[in-house]
Amino acid sequence: MNRSNMDKTIIVGTRGSRLALFQTDWVIAALSAKYPDLKIEKKIISTKGDQILNVSLDKIGDKGLFVKEIEAQLLSGDIDFAVHSMKDMPSQCADGLCFAAPPAREDVRDALVLKKGYQGLNDLPQGAKIGTGSKRRAFQLKQLRPDLEVVAIRGNVETRIAKIETMALDGVVLAAAGLHRLDLTHQISAYLEPNEMIPAPAQGALCLQYRIDDLETGTLLNALADRETAVCTSAERSFLAAVDGSCHLPIGAYAHLDGDQLTLHCVFGDEDGNALYYADVKGTAAAAEKLGIKAAETVKERMSMNMSVNPSTVYLVGSGPGDPMLLTRKGEMLIKTCDCVIYDRLIPEDLIRLAPENAEKIYVGKAASNHAMPQDDINELLVSLSYRYQRVVRLKGGDPYVFGRGGEEAAFLKAHGVPFEVVPGISSSIGGLAYAGIPITHRDYASSFHVLTGHFKDDSLDHDWSVIAKLSGTLVFLMSIANIANICAQLMANGKDGQTPLAVVSKAASADQRVYEATLATAETALPLGSIDSPALLVVGKVVTMRETLDWFEAKPLFGKRILVTRSSRQASRFSEMLENLGAKVIELPMIDFENIHDSELQTAIESLHQYTQLWFTSENAIKRFMTALFESGRDVRALGHLKVLAIGTQTAKWLKSYGIMPDYIPETFTQEGIIDHMQSVLTAEDHILLPTAEKARPLLSEWLDGICRCTALHIYKTVPATVLQEVDDIRKLIETAIDIVTFTSGSTAENFDAFLKANTLTLRPDAKIASIGPITSQTLKALGYPIDIEAAPHTLEALAKAIMEVPNETL
Repeated sequence: MNRSNMDKTIIVGTRGSRLALFQTDWVIAALSAKYPDLKIEKKIISTKGDQILNVSLDKIGDKGLFVKEIEAQLLSGDIDFAVHSMKDMPSQCADGLCFAAPPAREDVRDALVLKKGYQGLNDLPQGAKIGTGSKRRAFQLKQLRPDLEVVAIRGNVETRIAKIETMALDGVVLAAAGLHRLDLTHQISAYLEPNEMIPAPAQGALCLQYRIDDLETGTLLNALADRETAVCTSAERSFLAAVDGSCHLPIGAYAHLDGDQLTLHCVFGDEDGNALYYADVKGTAAAAEKLGIKAAETVKERMSMNMSVNPSTVYLVGSGPGDPMLLTRKGEMLIKTCDCVIYDRLIPEDLIRLAPENAEKIYVGKAASNHAMPQDDINELLVSLSYRYQRVVRLKGGDPYVFGRGGEEAAFLKAHGVPFEVVPGISSSIGGLAYAGIPITHRDYASSFHVLTGHFKDDSLDHDWSVIAKLSGTLVFLMSIANIANICAQLMANGKDGQTPLAVVSKAASADQRVYEATLATAETALPLGSIDSPALLVVGKVVTMRETLDWFEAKPLFGKRILVTRSSRQASRFSEMLENLGAKVIELPMIDFENIHDSELQTAIESLHQYTQLWFTSENAIKRFMTALFESGRDVRALGHLKVLAIGTQTAKWLKSYGIMPDYIPETFTQEGIIDHMQSVLTAEDHILLPTAEKARPLLSEWLDGICRCTALHIYKTVPATVLQEVDDIRKLIETAIDIVTFTSGSTAENFDAFLKANTLTLRPDAKIASIGPITSQTLKALGYPIDIEAAPHTLEALAKAIMEVPNETL
């Protein structure tokens, strides 16, 4: 840092409100911590916005209300830099001035400060009065609660809170950042999440402004920069500039960064609030400004098509219990075509992956008495999202209307004018029992069934046990895990035979399913009460005795075994499906990915196909890469008509057949050595082999061919370490304590897995078995120090799955 700024006193300009002074003091403290010898003084400057307090902002002027007088003193040299709330800044910086990269922003959310006794938006009575000086907040509030009366207010934070009493309001909406900075967090009744109310562009961030030619001051201020805040506010303010926003219009923008993935949510409305237009776009952090412009273009397009008049339909979709294959065809179609999915804790990850990559995925997971988002907030969220997206899916475990609170959500949507549809799902009360080998009815044991809650919202409520105990049909209690002993006691106390069989099914229809059997009389001692995993259901009745005969799910050969699949994510699904069909719990942890290389060389080879006599494929990746390039060149499989084609194995042959190509040669042993044995009596010196392969493929085949005929070995792709998306701590728990078998289908997966463990100081569970697809992969694993417990023969995925299945359970 140049000494010249250290030797003079730097003047910082600020407004005089308590919040503005706090923000300025924070900046001074942060600079002083970095530069202890720096001398800084404050200068309080009154702005037009500070002087006119009895007129709403949109009727006074533009955003410059709070900054123009400060900027004038910056330009004149009376101050060296200024501290603003970035959300108050015009979309374009004044000539001769510029912004430093911002420090880390505070809480971006809006917050409700409500009259005593109210805890959230849904606690407010019909027609409640809420104060705000922002059209953005007012119009979004009216979407969430059309009955509210929104009252325009002005003033600083404390003044606005005081108006709850002086203007007989039920509450006010303020920026959470200001409340936090002023130590008024205790005043907050509830937060409005960004997916309920999109904040103002750059809300919660500070703006440090200085003269464009004052490089030394700029260097000082940029030392406080926070990259994530800079990226997010850049996207938000780019949207503001692109829509030419002002105080006259409701404008919101909120960006969040996940690694290098930037997501931007925006809202723009007309001056009267008759219509709000939403845009949700994704891109990279480097393209933050372009993302703001793209969002503005989306908004303008929707305005031209008048796409804000009505909310879109919300689909309440039941996913069924546990097994993702139990989802209905309609449910699958809706998830695959949605642009937003809201899901609970019990939804399998496989179903979330069905949603398009660019769809918004919102977790509102709920476990007993531990809700990531309260139900009232979920209801409001559904309404808000219906205005932002064209197809919203609310994905719920089991059936939406069977103790799933789907009825409440549908009623709330109806009350707010939002259309909805219900897609039923298989209830765990039926499907979960089927997977446990228990029919809910049986002509010899039960001609009816009764599904009851095992947990009431109000502890003062209870069933009429005298009636329930007399029912002869099957009794199923959902959400009963904490109340099993009481249920059994009440049934017996009201006349139910203590010898009546019962079962508790935990995590039904999943690889983690566990079934515990007892009778009403023995339940309290025979069941591991207090350690049964949720979700669980309790079934009471003679149908439980059928489990010994009808238990098909847990009888699968790999039931309950946890198998780690390290194949590329592009290849893993088929192998995972094989193992899951055998009952395994599959965890996919891709260790490799593929990158295309040598495009021009491949194109040259395709243009010269007439020179070759044979085309050999040793992997499905080589087939996909080659055939894609062939089609992109304007050719099709007819261009290969003169060639003899070899596939290294049956699976590679299947891939060729999918393109309409029947291989001429398939060796008996699916290795390079097997190809040599199969082809050594077939080839002549006149042959010319085209061998598209991986960059690090073993050279054995090409070296052998070079001694017989011409061979063009063309490296067209390479394997690279995959990006691991899971949290390392979650992986640690699995790898070190839970995994039964780790599968490897290439030397690259083995090398990258070993490197991943070492890089993250992970230790594989000592008794975990190592499964290899063949001797070449096994050779790599042995060199890395891993014993080979299972090896496929022949060297196919089907054979590997079969070899795993044949390992005795007691050794796993």
